[in-house]
Amino acid sequence: VLRNRPRVYARFLRRCRDAGLLEYRRSCRKKVGAFAVWKKNGEQRLVIDARIANCSFEDSDAVHPATGQSFGAIEAEEGPPIWVGGVDIAVAFYAMELPAELREYFGMEQIRANLVGVTEIDGVAVGPRQLVTPVLCVLPMGWTLALWVCQRLHEIIADRVPGISRTNALIDRRPAPCLQPYLHTEYVDNFVALSQKGGPVLKAATDVKDELTAAGLPCHEV
Repeated sequence: VLRNRPRVYARFLRRCRDAGLLEYRRSCRKKVGAFAVWKKNGEQRLVIDARIANCSFEDSDAVHPATGQSFGAIEAEEGPPIWVGGVDIAVAFYAMELPAELREYFGMEQIRANLVGVTEIDGVAVGPRQLVTPVLCVLPMGWTLALWVCQRLHEIIADRVPGISRTNALIDRRPAPCLQPYLHTEYVDNFVALSQKGGPVLKAATDVKDELTAAGLPCHEV
């Protein structure tokens, strides 16, 4: 356990702070844990154990991203192939800021201030051996509301692009829109446009990437 190895824990916290994932406070209301899982590309994905914090929040509204059944309901004209254009948000959850008033629900184990370079909190000096509390300041992957927040933000930003709306969105349990000029779907951090013409899907994906980037959400290439 990292808290039993304070210098290793300190290095972990320093990396998280340098990446903009946490800040320090004097205390918190709820504590969370953290662990990592391997990704296919050899990187590690940080996951937050927020089970205790989740008890303080109501369940989110349901989200209805497209499923395999949704894609199976798409009707295409005979002949032309279906073109697919897509873009995804890089490290989506951790690119989204957690409101300041919620951060006290996502505190980690305390640590001595001198081990993580903290000398003041909110303008008040902190002694080198004083315990400080790291709290997450981004959307915790493991929070019961995180997926809903990410999905809705993605949909709201995508809908800013002319030609993209809920009327031509592929949504679970709803009839599939027409492929002309294109239809689209958002699946948490992935945007996908489909058409039987290549131009519209490339433009839609590019325009959505521009909107996401302008909102402060870095994206991979279209």
